[in-house]
Amino acid sequence: MAILRCKLCGAPLNIVEGASTAKCKYCDSVQTIPCDNNDKKVSLFERANQLRISCEFDKAYSVFESIVAEFPKEAEAYWGLVLCKYGVEYVDDPKTGKKIPTCHRSSYSSVFDDSNFKLAINYATEEARFLYYDEAELLENIRKSIIELSSKEDAYDIFICYKETAEDGNRTIDSVLAQDIYKELTKEGYKVFFSRITLEGKLGTEYEPIIFSALHSAKVMLAVGTSADYYNAVWVKNEWSRYLKLLEAGESKTLIPCYKDISPYDMPKEFARLQAQDLGKVGAIQDILHGISKLVQPSNGLIPEIKNLLARANQLLEDEDYSKAQDYFEKVLEKDMKCGEAYLGADLARNGVKNHIDLAKHYAMTGNTLSPNLKHAKENMKGASWIAEFDDTYEKHCVIANEERKKAEEARRQAEELAKKEAEEKAKRDAEEKAKKEAEEKAKRDAEEKAKKEAEQRYIEEEIQRRLDNEKKIQDEVNRQIGARRPQEINLSGDALKAELYNRLSRQKEIYNSGAIALSIEDSISKASSLISAGAMHSVAVMTDGTVVATGANMNGQCNVSDWKDIVAVSAGSNFTVGLKDDGTVLVVGGSSFGNQFDVSSWTDIVAISAGANHIVGLKKNGTAVATGNNMGGQCNVSVWRDIVAISTGESYSIGLKSNGTVVVAGSSMFGALNTSSWKGIISVAIGNSFALGLKLDGTVVATGSSMFGACNVNDWADIIAISAGKDFSVGVKADGTIVSAGGMSIGGQNDFSGWEDVIAVSTNTSHTVGLRSDGVVMATGSSMSGQCNVFSWKLFDDLGEI
Repeated sequence: MAILRCKLCGAPLNIVEGASTAKCKYCDSVQTIPCDNNDKKVSLFERANQLRISCEFDKAYSVFESIVAEFPKEAEAYWGLVLCKYGVEYVDDPKTGKKIPTCHRSSYSSVFDDSNFKLAINYATEEARFLYYDEAELLENIRKSIIELSSKEDAYDIFICYKETAEDGNRTIDSVLAQDIYKELTKEGYKVFFSRITLEGKLGTEYEPIIFSALHSAKVMLAVGTSADYYNAVWVKNEWSRYLKLLEAGESKTLIPCYKDISPYDMPKEFARLQAQDLGKVGAIQDILHGISKLVQPSNGLIPEIKNLLARANQLLEDEDYSKAQDYFEKVLEKDMKCGEAYLGADLARNGVKNHIDLAKHYAMTGNTLSPNLKHAKENMKGASWIAEFDDTYEKHCVIANEERKKAEEARRQAEELAKKEAEEKAKRDAEEKAKKEAEEKAKRDAEEKAKKEAEQRYIEEEIQRRLDNEKKIQDEVNRQIGARRPQEINLSGDALKAELYNRLSRQKEIYNSGAIALSIEDSISKASSLISAGAMHSVAVMTDGTVVATGANMNGQCNVSDWKDIVAVSAGSNFTVGLKDDGTVLVVGGSSFGNQFDVSSWTDIVAISAGANHIVGLKKNGTAVATGNNMGGQCNVSVWRDIVAISTGESYSIGLKSNGTVVVAGSSMFGALNTSSWKGIISVAIGNSFALGLKLDGTVVATGSSMFGACNVNDWADIIAISAGKDFSVGVKADGTIVSAGGMSIGGQNDFSGWEDVIAVSTNTSHTVGLRSDGVVMATGSSMSGQCNVFSWKLFDDLGEI
């Protein structure tokens, strides 16, 4: 039986009988679907949408037309024709992760005026009609934006259409042939669209306005090809087919197929009525230039007056009359600001050299910054042979210049060394006189240091006395949960407890000046928080033998952890999973919207990890941090962090906990979630979608950021030993093993903790929460749409001592 798939991402859809819309559970998009489906219709839609998703818009258009012919009242088929006409492709939005449309075939005509759109509206149900209007409005805004941007682009005389890259990743012969033609045309003064150079340095989203402007302004298109497959490649055909439509609409344009090593009969059938040019013949390029000269005049061609001025300027340059030569080159630029030869000549004259080789040597040896005139010359003479010669000479002589500078630096160093020796002779004579003064100053410093240490000692003793009650409360709960198993290791009291607290406070480097609270919670309870993790739609946990278990959505491979070994901690992101090995290295599986998100191969000495929505932060043994992934908000700018003991990540920012109980942040948030400057005495941190939590040593919790759903209402929390932050709610583990929560829309009951006892750690995300009991059993509550709550068979350990 045929399956109807999502027209945005291609995933299977769950269809309710009689419905005209459906929601894709994979990309979360609500979309229109065909009505009164049968296997034949669904199969045709499947084929059409596969072709459209592959950007085979013309082929997809033909299939949609066959659907309309057999089912003339099928609104979804008419909408498919609209998507093909405007070349709509759905891509991932890096900000939201949702699928959004982009247009590869813009038009001057409005989407709302399209006849197929009107037929889709006419035959659609009321529910589908609203979706069509919303989508059409979005496409119309994109179309207008492309038209506006294209109006700012330069007009072109000629458009060269060809395939740039072969299947093996190398350049095609077509690309080399096209570049040879491009060089000859630009020499003649033509403004030529050649994607290899014209689109160089541009992002993919910037292509369409430039291509649209070039297709509509160019009077001639040269379609270069050495095989039928290259002529019919998706983006090559996209260009020449659009150009043919402009020609067929009556615009004054000419398309010339330029082929080599193939039969004219192997070219697209659309070229049958066109006069083609065989590039395999001797003088083919000259024939092309001759033919084009009859069709269009060069827009960049030099007028006789400019030619004479250039000739005079070059003669003065050769005669070494540089001042006058520069004046003449400037006169040329006043008449033609895109004359690359004039920019180059002006720079030669300004620096007093005759040619580009001497100019490269001059810049390299003087160390001067390359001038704007030289930059403009390169921009307006792309492909010219002198550019490569200049760059090569410049690089070679920069090496020579650096060697000369090193020699000069060595001579200077030797001179300084001689001066230093002379100074030492003088210093020796003055040493006895200074010794007494230095001794007095040292004695003063020693006295101040002794007084400071005594003050610090007094402060520590007072702080110990003030904190004993709070520490005893925590100790009692630790004894209740794990003290019975290991009394000789855990059950501290009296002088032993006082000594332990004293050691913790003594480790604070600046405790006397800052008043910071010592960071300390029982090691086994702290480590338990790193054994479980809730992702957006999956859950993971670490077993005592170092293996990892996972459940939930696995469309990006985020649950493929069965072969992991020697793991000591895990962290789940939106659609990926990170694991920390006992040797300090890091493993990652799953998908990514950002190419460098998983670049952790060089990480070493890592002691903690945290996965955000689309980035990863790792804590190193020396208290510094490393990060990789999406850095649009600056959330990966953690290289300046020092003395860090714990980390946490959110969607667009990262938090680091310092050993003195204060917090540092990286990233951005419109909700104020980064306002943590007043936090002190923090022992643990957690980040939600738009808020942050901090757990203090006394068991209370502070919060900052958006509290739209009440996630920051934690002021009355007490006796807390662990915290976690979800999308819009907060969870805390109390010392008695019960759970408190704040905020949230309770999606699927993710904050329903009735019956939870003896809990030592929690992890929460978008719609579910995972908890770990003191007996090693894992629990979960909330939405389990993808099976993310199927953890009830997990038992990580039998005794807390095992972790």
